[in-house]
Amino acid sequence: MIKIKQTNYLQTDAFCLAASLASILENRMEDYPPLQSVENWYVSVNNYLHTLGYNLVVIEKPHASALFGYHLIIGTDEVTGKMHCVVGKDGTIIHDPCAIRNKHALLHNIFYGIISKVFL
Repeated sequence: MIKIKQTNYLQTDAFCLAASLASILENRMEDYPPLQSVENWYVSVNNYLHTLGYNLVVIEKPHASALFGYHLIIGTDEVTGKMHCVVGKDGTIIHDPCAIRNKHALLHNIFYGIISKVFL
């Protein structure tokens, strides 16, 4: 895992998601598809991840054993009210890609993104 910071801070384009995924997978966030629509983010991200041989599964309340290793933590920022994505490891936040976000602000309505290799 490498810590990649998002380069754009528009609340609607999910740059935090791209930076979090790129941090975990150690690739370039610029290669991720733009996500201007909240409705299709999951399909867009998974379509791209499949080209790299990965799959993303989103879980609302996983068993602790599912949170082994690196994963996404996605929730609503208590200050801005906007969705935000960070990198977690073993259920704990270890990297926030947003340099301007209040690090003490909590995330609410959390769900987790588990990234796995696709085996054919």
